[in-house]
Amino acid sequence: NVDAGACRLTAIREFIDAHHNSDLRIEALASLAGLSRAHLTRAFTRSFGVAPHGYLNAVRLRHAQQALLRGQPIAEAAVACGFVDQSHFTRRFKGAFGVPPGAWLAQMRDANI
Repeated sequence: NVDAGACRLTAIREFIDAHHNSDLRIEALASLAGLSRAHLTRAFTRSFGVAPHGYLNAVRLRHAQQALLRGQPIAEAAVACGFVDQSHFTRRFKGAFGVPPGAWLAQMRDANI
């Protein structure tokens, strides 16, 4: 059933949103969805335009940006949002936004002057 499949995928996306700061593994997500890892990855990508891991990173980065704007230190924001450490967070952040978190935050502060 197409609707049941879409509901399962939406539930996985909502689970990722709610648990982005946890150590989420594709095996656990696939089990929750009742699908194989490969099937979940293909179906999620087809439905949302990004693989589950890419979506998870995007959610974590969005939450980290919000934390930084609230004044949370970079290292604390990184761990609070589910990244292993600050260097992992910085690599992902720079890959997504082209600048490291500190430079991004400085740009955001300058833009709000």
